[in-house]
Amino acid sequence: MFGISVVTGLLGSVGWLMRRNFPVILFPISFVAVVVQMIHAMVIASGVQVMGPSGAVMSAIVIVLACIWVVVSIYFNCQGWLSNANRYPAGT
Repeated sequence: MFGISVVTGLLGSVGWLMRRNFPVILFPISFVAVVVQMIHAMVIASGVQVMGPSGAVMSAIVIVLACIWVVVSIYFNCQGWLSNANRYPAGT
């Protein structure tokens, strides 16, 4: 799950820089992977007992940031700032 969340988040960020619309798909995938990973780490693997309250706070921050990236990518797409077309076609 960690690898999925990192790779999709990285590709989504690169998509923002390229002003493409695929981050709208990738960031929700990253968000789901982050939530699954944090639930496993904190609940199933008893991470709260091992890492203490600071580990739970850090996990919450990561989940909130992933949620913000999903919302922002949807907002960017609704504003028309992201597109599927190549802005600089070859030969121009």
